[in-house]
Order: sequence, then C-alpha cells, then structure tokens
Amino acid sequence: MGWLYTVSRKMKNTKGGNALFNLLDDLGIRIALGRFSNWRSASYDARRPNIRMKNSAKFFTENRERVQAVLSLLADRESKEVLTKMIRFRCYSNYRDLPHNSMRSQYFVNSFFHDQENEMYIDCGAYDGDSVRAFKKHMRKIKSGGGKITAFEPDPSNYRRLVRSHPDITAVRAGVWDKNGMLLFEKGGSGSSFLDGGKTIELHHGEVIKVPVIRMDDMEECKKATFIKLDVEGSEYNALLGAQNIIRSNKPKLAVCIYHSDEDMLRLIELVHELVPEYRLFVRQHSNSIGETVLYAVL
Repeated sequence: MGWLYTVSRKMKNTKGGNALFNLLDDLGIRIALGRFSNWRSASYDARRPNIRMKNSAKFFTENRERVQAVLSLLADRESKEVLTKMIRFRCYSNYRDLPHNSMRSQYFVNSFFHDQENEMYIDCGAYDGDSVRAFKKHMRKIKSGGGKITAFEPDPSNYRRLVRSHPDITAVRAGVWDKNGMLLFEKGGSGSSFLDGGKTIELHHGEVIKVPVIRMDDMEECKKATFIKLDVEGSEYNALLGAQNIIRSNKPKLAVCIYHSDEDMLRLIELVHELVPEYRLFVRQHSNSIGETVLYAVL
C-alpha cells in the first residue's frame, strides 16, 4: 500500500494523473492508500509517543484555556470539530481522530466564500504557481470577468517556474514579512523557509541564501487586495503583521495555513480575530496528515 501511495502522488503531477487522483480522492481511495505511509512516518505507538507528539501534548495541555477561547471564535460546528480533532491528532497521531478532508477545495471553499468580479488575489508562497492555476480555474468556473494576481515567491528556482507558467501575473521574487529587508532563507523546494535571527522556522537541510522580504502594506500591488492566501512555511504570523493595514481597511478574504506549528494553530486565529473582529472564521482540513490545516476568514 505504501508503494501504491507513492505512485499516486507522482501521478498527481501529470494532467491525466491529476484527474485520476481527484477521482480516487472522491472515492476515498487516496485516504486509504495514504494512511499506511503516514502512519509509518509518524512512528505511532501509544506506549512510546515520539518527541513531536510529546511536545504537542504538553503545549496544548498547558494552553487548554487558549484552546477553548479559540474554539469559541470559530463560526460553525464543523470548524470546531476540525480544530479539535487536528489538535488531538497532533498529540497522538491516531488516524481515527482525522476529520473529513479534501485536497480539491483547498483555498477556494465555495460554501462560505462569496466571489466577486475582478478579485485582487495575493498569493504568498506561490511555489511554482499551483495555487495561481487553481485560482484561475476557480474564476473561470464562476464565470468571473477576471481579476488581478500578485504572487510572492522567494525561492529562485520556484520563481522562474512561476514566471514561465504565468507570464500574465505580477510575480515578486521576495518573501512576505513584518518588515522590509533581507533574511537568510533555506531553499527546499515546496518547503523553503526563513531563518530569522538564528531561529530556524523549518529546516530542510537545503542551500542557505539571502532573499528580500517585504511588508505587503508597503506594496502598491497589494493595496486593493480582496483575497490573500498565505502558505509560507511558518512565516504566516509575520506576514499577517506586515499586512495588518490592508487587512483592517479592505477586510479581504483570507486563506491562512495554520499547521506549521502547534503555536500557529492558536495564535494565527487569535491574530486574525484581533485584526478584524467581525470576520467569520472557519477551519478546514485538506490532507490526511498534520499538514494542510487552513484558516478561512470572510465577512
């Protein structure tokens, strides 16, 4: 089963394979194939929990009151269930705790997003343009008159692929942060990350280079944002602080990945609520692992 799962992941990177992958996903087969591989990688044993699980259990136990307060901010029952189950899964890696998940709808969940003509979409952590492609497809599906796209990607190789794939967008070879400047950055494919002040957000043992970082509040291309997506490998908190003026004034739709750390599972929800208290906050899961937990904020 582990071998079949690896093949299905590779197939997803081809046009025909992606259609087959989505069909398997609809039938629930992808989840069945993926569980074996992820279970093995988690090294789950209830009697000998690994260090990550121990740390997660300790963190969420010590922050029990914060967890309850964050749950009270969520707009629907499903969001409360998803967050509760994902916290439990982070602590014990028991697959019976996993909530329903779908990769197909990530970032563009129609059930609570109200689309509009001429969206100004800001893609932070654009990678090779996969989410840009999904956004364009989404806009075609709703028969929108179009929109503008600004995409941030600091990894040089990913940036080149982004520009080749989407010459019609504004592509910025920089990261998003709470200040303008330069930061050390470790190249790691889709998991590239910043090393800030000697603190590694997420280390993949790749090549370390210097890259520019920018506050979205200082970018003219972001001033009229109506939709901001953030998947920046643990830098989401700094990125939100660097866009707080835009968020407070425009109140754009937000899709923010909260899974990069236990702290992010709580503080990102707290911060978004603080910036715009009237936001309705939703949490959805888009993988059968601890990854791809997304916070959605809408009016």
